[in-house]
Amino acid sequence: MENKKVSVWKGVMNPAIMLGFALIIYSLILYFFDQTFNKSLGYVSILIIIVDVVLGIRSFREESRGGILSYGQAVGAGTVIGLYAGIIGAIFLFSTRKVLNFASGKSYTASSC
Repeated sequence: MENKKVSVWKGVMNPAIMLGFALIIYSLILYFFDQTFNKSLGYVSILIIIVDVVLGIRSFREESRGGILSYGQAVGAGTVIGLYAGIIGAIFLFSTRKVLNFASGKSYTASSC
């Protein structure tokens, strides 16, 4: 059976979405246990990113490229995974900051610090 060549933008969508939501869940766990500024637990998020990017590149290689992937294609796939996960994280961060600012009733500006 011959594998179709899928574009990198579509081929890494699932691992990127999983990475984005894994980081959201991990940040919520840190927030609810009041460990947001714990530096040693912050390294766990780096480990989550590394593992998911490696697994995402590996699944892209096996499912979309028939087991053959050049170095440049692997770097591109990892970059796209990071881009998609970053967009998901930015949307989450923006939405939570808006909700938390409305809930506290305070307006944060540069002059109020």
